[in-house]
Amino acid sequence: MFWGADFRVSRELGFARLEAVSAFETERQGEYSDEDGTELATGDVYRNVNGNIFSQELKLVSTLPGKLHWTVGAYYNRSRMQQQFYNNFNDYQGRGYISESSYDQNQQAFSQYVNVNYDLTKSITLFGGLNHMSDDRQLLNFRTIKYGLNTLNFAPEGALTNQLGGLLGIQVQLAQHLQTYFKVSKGFKPGGFAANNTVAQAQLKAFKPESLVSYELGFKSDPLPGKLRLNGAAFYYDYHNQQVVSSFLLDNYGPLGTYVNVPHSAIWGIELSAEAHPVSHIYINGNMGYERGSYTSFYALNTPAVNAYRVATGVYKAFYTDYRGSDLGIPKLTLSGSIAYRADLPYGLSTDLGVNGNYRDSQAMTIGGTGAYRLPPYFLMSTYATIGNKKQGWNATIYVTNLLDRHYSITSSSQSTTYQHVPGAPRFIGGRLSYGF
Repeated sequence: MFWGADFRVSRELGFARLEAVSAFETERQGEYSDEDGTELATGDVYRNVNGNIFSQELKLVSTLPGKLHWTVGAYYNRSRMQQQFYNNFNDYQGRGYISESSYDQNQQAFSQYVNVNYDLTKSITLFGGLNHMSDDRQLLNFRTIKYGLNTLNFAPEGALTNQLGGLLGIQVQLAQHLQTYFKVSKGFKPGGFAANNTVAQAQLKAFKPESLVSYELGFKSDPLPGKLRLNGAAFYYDYHNQQVVSSFLLDNYGPLGTYVNVPHSAIWGIELSAEAHPVSHIYINGNMGYERGSYTSFYALNTPAVNAYRVATGVYKAFYTDYRGSDLGIPKLTLSGSIAYRADLPYGLSTDLGVNGNYRDSQAMTIGGTGAYRLPPYFLMSTYATIGNKKQGWNATIYVTNLLDRHYSITSSSQSTTYQHVPGAPRFIGGRLSYGF
């Protein structure tokens, strides 16, 4: 259950517009998951979440005509959250109990920012920005109860982030229907905690903030206005302390998921998109992305090796690997596209018929993952047919997702020491009716 409210105020000051937004949201969520899909209770989870957040933004936006355009503002948010996890290990050999982990997490952040655009000439625009954030998080009242065995109480943990970010770029209108740009930007994500099924204080150690310096060169064009649009970009991401999901090995217990920081890693790639309207009633669009990434400095637990040794010997033993130079495991190639037929019919009716598809390359789900620790590539298709009357305000749609009824996996999980792929939805046929007043 979610509910919230927001209040917006603006006032024209002559030289600028003052805008203020106040918002409050709250949630109550209960979630059960049986990730291995068996009758055995080897790591079934029920999770309760109670949370709320208040935010306030205040900014000035320049309104005077001229070459210089600017925005300056500040943002504050405060959140309070309580979480409770029940894990059922009754059928897992070596545990045989139900556990409850619960904690409170408080967070507040204050940031300030300024953005500037300057029209150097009619065809050249310079743009830039600067922002600062202070983010403070605390993990409090953490305890784990192993019913029938013991209760573990953990010390509070904290994570404080103070980071500067920024942006600098140039945009050039080379021709009426061709624009190019180049930008360099620095961003960051605050540090935090990985709190789930906690049985050791070391699991609650805060991971560090992540920072990223990105370089992007791109273009936007309409080579055939109204008929063909082409956009493209090339990028390079330079990460420091990238936050990734890894494993923590607890003696006589097994590997547990946690976030760790990669000292240094990099990603590069290209993106291309196209929209075409070659003939009347036919609309085509397509997107292509290709990216590669590698660790340039990283030493971490080798989860597949730990699990393989456990299967062979019945004992957990830590194996660490230097992943320097290893592939990040992200999908290298992603493709998506659609073709649609849209036309007006007699009696004020209109129709929209379409088919779309997408392809995602294989993806490693553990660091250096191969074999079962890597999701296979997949291709999906969907289709739809819509008929409606704009004047009368109604339309009806029938659609089919996963048209070819492909078996594919969207992610993986290792809630307990069982490692499994989480399957995507099978073919689904549905319909929608809408009416506007």
